[in-house]
Amino acid sequence: MSDIFDALVQTFHGESPYAGFDAAAYESRVLGWAFDNPVFEMLVTEVKPRLIIEVGTWLGASAIHMANIAKAHGIDTTILCVDTWLGSSIHRIMPEFRADLGLKHGFPTMYYQFLANVVHAGHDKTIIPMPLSSDAAFDWLKRFDVSADLVYIDGDHEGQTVYADMCNYWSRLNPKGVMFGDDFVEAWPGVVNAVNLFSQKNHIVPQIVREKWVFGFWKEFPPVVDVADADAGYAQLPRIS
Repeated sequence: MSDIFDALVQTFHGESPYAGFDAAAYESRVLGWAFDNPVFEMLVTEVKPRLIIEVGTWLGASAIHMANIAKAHGIDTTILCVDTWLGSSIHRIMPEFRADLGLKHGFPTMYYQFLANVVHAGHDKTIIPMPLSSDAAFDWLKRFDVSADLVYIDGDHEGQTVYADMCNYWSRLNPKGVMFGDDFVEAWPGVVNAVNLFSQKNHIVPQIVREKWVFGFWKEFPPVVDVADADAGYAQLPRIS
């Protein structure tokens, strides 16, 4: 447990969000998408972040994975996880997804499953939940001048929201920090458009590692596909105005 962890818990929560929580009432259920991508280990071991901000965490799979990597390499890090844990519109449109929310009296309970997953993984002194929208969390971080060495964007996948998250959290990045995110694939045109627009506006080219996009500064990275050549079909997708 680091000084950063203690300071953030005290400032945001007042006390540990895990205090008095009965994790034994929940089985570990760590589900996620592409959290085994090699980019996580590349970046955590290269950047050696003291603070990671994850925007969009759901059940904590990628946060727990990064915490495991940091622990294995002796890196003292804190991971701040931003999420509402309310799900997206798709969870209310499709009954098969609605079941994932763990509704009680119509309200999702996935936050408690997240806490349990973190406790079961042994990272309750590393991972801090921040139950706010990405905009509200950014306002809080800006107010308290909190910045990170590594930022992972995997929240709302609508183009305008992804772009706003990228712009906001890029400003919360320390010098020589790295921002990366998920779903640079044709199935998520909003993400592709936002990454392309951010690249154009800031005159920087991301590196693409499978479905992950990466903006930042690093010493060496394996050969990857340039954003302009990732898929010829991407050029045909509508741009965000």
